[in-house]
Amino acid sequence: CPVGYSHVEVFKGSAIHNSGKTAYDFTTLSDAQANLISPFFHYAPLAQRDWVLGLPKRVAVYDSTGKLVAITRNTYSDSLVSDTNTNFRSRKLGKVSTTYNGDPANPSTPYTEYYANSDYFPETGRSFLTKTIDSFYHSDNSLEIVEKDIQYDTNYNVIKTTAPYDQTRGLTLEKRFYYPYNYSLSSGGIKK
Repeated sequence: CPVGYSHVEVFKGSAIHNSGKTAYDFTTLSDAQANLISPFFHYAPLAQRDWVLGLPKRVAVYDSTGKLVAITRNTYSDSLVSDTNTNFRSRKLGKVSTTYNGDPANPSTPYTEYYANSDYFPETGRSFLTKTIDSFYHSDNSLEIVEKDIQYDTNYNVIKTTAPYDQTRGLTLEKRFYYPYNYSLSSGGIKK
């Protein structure tokens, strides 16, 4: 994944033998809902969903004349898990003030230091593709749009995809996916 780039263009061929290009738009900090405010403490970690960054959001394909041929738009969902168990707590301390009980220039003067703290916990997550919309631009200026929805189970495995099959009749094609944990030996296994 192209870290740090939100838009990349890949040219096919050479300047003399141009075969077209593909333009990629990737998810950025704004897609990751990054909190870019300055932390209260210096060097404190910022909560940033890095698993959302660098995913292909839009892919556009152009021919050798620069005419748009196809666009794919992807939609993602992401999960966030904050482990607030005290075993995983990190604490950042920052000195707020020092109060002297006497002359601060005298090294033997008693003093009290005051600190503030900020607790933070590790965050993890994952991103998964939930929808793709493919738009195909044909040479006769017609447009074909194909939308595909993707559903996942709690293990983040794909369990169902839905896409148009025959748009003139309003039919959709639904594909279901099953995994070994969907079956048990007590049920007699898989039967035809």
